[in-house]
Amino acid sequence: MTNIYRNTPESFWRRVDQSGDCWVWTGSKTPYGYGTVRWSGERLYAHRLAFTLVHGVIGAGMFVCHRCDNPPCCKPAHLFIGTPADNVADRNAKGRTVSVARPGESSPAAKLRASTVLAVRYAHEAGASMKELAVAHGVHPNTIQSIVSGRSWRCVGGPLRPASRRMAEGQGGK
Repeated sequence: MTNIYRNTPESFWRRVDQSGDCWVWTGSKTPYGYGTVRWSGERLYAHRLAFTLVHGVIGAGMFVCHRCDNPPCCKPAHLFIGTPADNVADRNAKGRTVSVARPGESSPAAKLRASTVLAVRYAHEAGASMKELAVAHGVHPNTIQSIVSGRSWRCVGGPLRPASRRMAEGQGGK
């Protein structure tokens, strides 16, 4: 049987949609949206392979960054080489930094709103179980435990379960 997926630049570029401003990889992608391709027995990022096919070898420890900030983009004009520090600076300049300085709803990772967190704390104080609250709000019970203990969402008020109660329930630390 003939291998129809040969490692040729033509076979690679056939899997890139070049119809828009960004040239989007149409093959498999990571959960973060970066294209992946098997090339000479290795799994590579599609944008890195695109850069290599056009510009040559990427130096050790170097990143291929996106000017367009579009992970599946393979358009060589949208890609540039940078050090890890350049990659971080680019991320920060584009406002994609996740930091502890952005608590509560302002965090890109937030799945709940402050009003929901407050309601969870009062419901738990009134006797609702963590499991019931987790199911009701579509989150893991550990998320509810972090909320009611104050380990997360410290910026929101409401009743917090005292450490002595956590110890009595067998959930204390050391």
